[in-house]
Amino acid sequence: MCGGESLSQKGYYITSADKMKLWVNEYGTGKPVILLAGGPGLTATYMDSIWLKMPNTRFIVLDERSTGKSVLPKVDSTTITVDNFIEDVEAVRVHLNLPKVTIVGHSWGGMLALLYTEKYPDRVENLILLAGASTGNFFSYFGDNFMMRLTAKEKLDLALPDSDGMVGFKAYWPGYFYSRDRALATRKNITPASFGKDFSRMDDIIFKEYASYSLISAKKLKFYTGPVSLIQGRQDPTDEATIDETKGYLKQTQVYIIEKCGHFPWLEEPETSKSFFKALQAVLN
Repeated sequence: MCGGESLSQKGYYITSADKMKLWVNEYGTGKPVILLAGGPGLTATYMDSIWLKMPNTRFIVLDERSTGKSVLPKVDSTTITVDNFIEDVEAVRVHLNLPKVTIVGHSWGGMLALLYTEKYPDRVENLILLAGASTGNFFSYFGDNFMMRLTAKEKLDLALPDSDGMVGFKAYWPGYFYSRDRALATRKNITPASFGKDFSRMDDIIFKEYASYSLISAKKLKFYTGPVSLIQGRQDPTDEATIDETKGYLKQTQVYIIEKCGHFPWLEEPETSKSFFKALQAVLN
């Protein structure tokens, strides 16, 4: 959750389909890759070790709406919609003037990458999912997998008043990890800057729509015939059921399992991180 923006080669605004100003940072050189963060509502800087360790890839990092510098005049069900998020990715592609794009999406970013691919299958060259979930079906087991990793104190903290989502997210944090020691060490880096100011509201709004939307739209994934890679930790709370579901819709999916690893492979133990970057480099090549 470091402040990676200062290390970007350049940053600029683009305009979304609904006339919002969205901020984009670029890192590294080489072939452009759109990198989508999780949440929705997390600032992308929690992924900074990806662009720092892979300087020969040109990562195009969007501040998704209502995060970072992509400030909205209001946050409600008219501005936070599945289709708005999809069109934001399309706005990046258009700005880059690319006929097809490579997309790397983590968690919610992986879901968004799938949604974009469903709508624009002919505009995706390579699809890489990091701990992604294909449809709203994952809600049925994700919470249970998550909660069993938390202490009684952390579960109590989830019920505390939390206007910006920070208290709850810090309490949730260990549930994402295989190594609790690593979870506690990295939790210290979570700050208010790690979130869009409307993090909690965004989650509530978008996932209510996503739960039904994704189940309908996933059938369109059959029209995408390009490569798909899914890199996922063995102990990721999104569960191996998400792998089976993704392969059900996208039979060409190549799966890379990172052992002794949860939801953030690049933040886990050094050997786990090494395996993750090896897999990511392979699929980008």
